[in-house]
Amino acid sequence: MDLASDRRGFLIKAAEMGMANNEYVFILLGMRSLGFVSNGLAPIWEDANYDNVDGMDNVAKLAAQYMIVRSLMNSD
Repeated sequence: MDLASDRRGFLIKAAEMGMANNEYVFILLGMRSLGFVSNGLAPIWEDANYDNVDGMDNVAKLAAQYMIVRSLMNSD
């Protein structure tokens, strides 16, 4: 999931499927050390491209609470 919109879409779908609870954990492995801030300005649950026209930021944020972000960048 390289695109912020894909990550946000995943979070929305997980929440819609009832998976935003303590029974599930989502792990995001990142190669670019972006973590929750996908574009340097907005958390990945926020629609930075279309100003939340779909109204799903809060839904995506529900699932983001159960996401672990791990950067795989080499710190050398």
